[in-house]
Amino acid sequence: MFSKSVLTTILNCLVFCKLFYCSTVWSGTFAHNVNKLQLAQNFAARVLTNTKKFDHISPVLCSLCWPSIKNQLLLRDATMLYKVVNGLTSPYLECYVNKRSTIHRSICISTEKVLWFDLICRVTSESLGKQEML
Repeated sequence: MFSKSVLTTILNCLVFCKLFYCSTVWSGTFAHNVNKLQLAQNFAARVLTNTKKFDHISPVLCSLCWPSIKNQLLLRDATMLYKVVNGLTSPYLECYVNKRSTIHRSICISTEKVLWFDLICRVTSESLGKQEML
Protein backbone atom coordinates (compact mmCIF):
# COMPACT_ATOMS: atom_id res chain seq x y z
CA MET A 1 0.00 0.00 0.00
CA PHE A 2 1.53 3.27 1.17
CA SER A 3 4.87 3.86 2.80
CA LYS A 4 4.87 4.92 6.42
CA SER A 5 5.86 8.51 5.60
CA VAL A 6 3.05 8.88 3.03
CA LEU A 7 0.56 7.32 5.44
CA THR A 8 1.70 9.70 8.19
CA THR A 9 1.17 12.66 5.86
CA ILE A 10 -2.30 11.45 4.90
CA LEU A 11 -3.26 10.95 8.55
CA ASN A 12 -1.97 14.39 9.47
CA CYS A 13 -3.87 16.04 6.64
CA LEU A 14 -7.16 14.21 6.79
CA VAL A 15 -7.58 12.78 10.27
CA PHE A 16 -5.68 14.89 12.76
CA CYS A 17 -6.90 18.26 11.51
CA LYS A 18 -10.49 17.08 12.13
CA LEU A 19 -9.48 15.41 15.38
CA PHE A 20 -7.88 18.60 16.72
CA TYR A 21 -10.87 20.66 15.63
CA CYS A 22 -13.28 18.30 17.35
CA SER A 23 -11.14 18.17 20.48
CA THR A 24 -11.20 21.97 20.64
CA VAL A 25 -14.96 22.13 20.18
CA TRP A 26 -15.62 19.22 22.53
CA SER A 27 -13.16 20.21 25.25
CA GLY A 28 -15.92 20.76 27.81
CA THR A 29 -18.12 17.86 26.79
CA PHE A 30 -19.05 14.51 28.26
CA ALA A 31 -16.60 11.62 28.53
CA HIS A 32 -18.60 9.66 25.93
CA ASN A 33 -17.75 12.18 23.22
CA VAL A 34 -14.10 12.31 24.27
CA ASN A 35 -14.07 8.51 24.04
CA LYS A 36 -15.25 8.75 20.41
CA LEU A 37 -12.27 10.98 19.63
CA GLN A 38 -9.96 8.53 21.40
CA LEU A 39 -11.34 5.69 19.27
CA ALA A 40 -10.59 7.69 16.11
CA GLN A 41 -7.03 8.29 17.31
CA ASN A 42 -6.63 4.61 18.18
CA PHE A 43 -7.83 3.64 14.71
CA ALA A 44 -5.35 6.01 13.08
CA ALA A 45 -2.54 4.51 15.19
CA ARG A 46 -3.59 0.98 14.20
CA VAL A 47 -3.62 1.92 10.50
CA LEU A 48 -0.23 3.59 10.74
CA THR A 49 1.50 0.78 12.62
CA ASN A 50 -0.48 -2.09 11.10
CA THR A 51 -1.56 -3.24 14.56
CA LYS A 52 -4.34 -5.79 14.91
CA LYS A 53 -7.73 -4.83 16.36
CA PHE A 54 -7.38 -6.73 19.64
CA ASP A 55 -3.76 -5.77 20.38
CA HIS A 56 -3.18 -3.28 23.18
CA ILE A 57 -3.12 0.27 21.86
CA SER A 58 -1.28 2.00 24.73
CA PRO A 59 2.20 0.77 23.72
CA VAL A 60 1.47 1.77 20.12
CA LEU A 61 0.47 5.30 21.14
CA CYS A 62 3.59 5.55 23.33
CA SER A 63 5.84 4.42 20.49
CA LEU A 64 4.29 7.07 18.23
CA CYS A 65 4.62 9.68 21.03
CA TRP A 66 0.92 10.52 20.72
CA PRO A 67 -0.72 11.69 23.93
CA SER A 68 -4.22 10.52 24.71
CA ILE A 69 -7.13 12.77 23.77
CA LYS A 70 -7.80 13.49 27.44
CA ASN A 71 -4.23 14.69 27.92
CA GLN A 72 -4.43 16.76 24.73
CA LEU A 73 -7.57 18.47 26.02
CA LEU A 74 -5.90 19.23 29.33
CA LEU A 75 -2.87 20.61 27.51
CA ARG A 76 -5.02 22.81 25.27
CA ASP A 77 -6.95 24.17 28.26
CA ALA A 78 -3.75 24.83 30.21
CA THR A 79 -2.18 26.56 27.20
CA MET A 80 -5.24 28.76 26.70
CA LEU A 81 -5.32 29.64 30.39
CA TYR A 82 -1.61 30.55 30.29
CA LYS A 83 -2.21 32.80 27.29
CA VAL A 84 -5.20 34.50 28.92
CA VAL A 85 -3.39 35.11 32.21
CA ASN A 86 -0.32 36.53 30.51
CA GLY A 87 -2.26 38.75 28.08
CA LEU A 88 -1.35 36.81 24.95
CA THR A 89 -4.95 36.50 23.74
CA SER A 90 -7.79 38.87 22.98
CA PRO A 91 -8.62 41.13 25.92
CA TYR A 92 -12.26 40.01 26.05
CA LEU A 93 -11.17 36.58 27.32
CA GLU A 94 -9.56 38.07 30.43
CA CYS A 95 -12.93 38.86 31.99
CA TYR A 96 -13.66 35.11 32.23
CA VAL A 97 -10.62 34.43 34.44
CA ASN A 98 -10.01 35.68 37.96
CA LYS A 99 -6.31 35.87 38.63
CA ARG A 100 -5.23 34.45 41.93
CA SER A 101 -3.11 37.53 42.61
CA THR A 102 -6.17 39.78 42.62
CA ILE A 103 -8.16 37.38 44.78
CA HIS A 104 -5.18 36.80 47.07
CA ARG A 105 -4.52 40.53 47.35
CA SER A 106 -8.07 41.29 48.50
CA ILE A 107 -8.02 38.40 50.98
CA CYS A 108 -4.62 39.49 52.31
CA ILE A 109 -5.74 43.08 52.74
CA SER A 110 -8.79 42.03 54.73
CA THR A 111 -6.72 39.48 56.68
CA GLU A 112 -4.04 42.08 57.43
CA LYS A 113 -6.71 44.40 58.79
CA VAL A 114 -8.04 41.65 61.05
CA LEU A 115 -4.55 40.66 62.16
CA TRP A 116 -3.59 44.30 62.75
CA PHE A 117 -6.76 44.84 64.76
CA ASP A 118 -6.09 41.64 66.73
CA LEU A 119 -2.50 42.78 67.40
CA ILE A 120 -3.68 46.19 68.62
CA CYS A 121 -6.24 44.54 70.91
CA ARG A 122 -3.61 42.23 72.39
CA VAL A 123 -1.10 45.01 72.94
CA THR A 124 -3.66 47.30 74.54
CA SER A 125 -5.05 44.53 76.74
CA GLU A 126 -1.54 43.53 77.81
CA SER A 127 -0.56 47.12 78.54
CA LEU A 128 -3.80 47.67 80.45
CA GLY A 129 -3.17 44.52 82.44
CA LYS A 130 0.34 45.65 83.34
CA GLN A 131 -0.95 49.07 84.36
CA GLU A 132 -3.53 47.48 86.64
CA MET A 133 -0.78 45.43 88.30
CA LEU A 134 1.30 48.53 89.00
